[in-house]
Amino acid sequence: MWVAGHPLLPPGLTGPPRGVLIDVVVEDVDRLYDDARRHGLEIAIELRDEAYGQRRFVTQDPAGTFVEVSTPIPMSA
Repeated sequence: MWVAGHPLLPPGLTGPPRGVLIDVVVEDVDRLYDDARRHGLEIAIELRDEAYGQRRFVTQDPAGTFVEVSTPIPMSA
């Protein structure tokens, strides 16, 4: 379900439904975040911990596809 202004959505996905967001779960999101920055990838959402148990960042490819890269972490209380 699409929710306008939801804090988990990257800025480009805050309007009516459009585009694609792919989620890739990895063992070491910190390493891939460092690689993404080093290679100059556009970062739509900086690396951060989410209370629901995910450490993630979101990048965007030149065609506009968003890619969320995440690693499971313990949930916040």
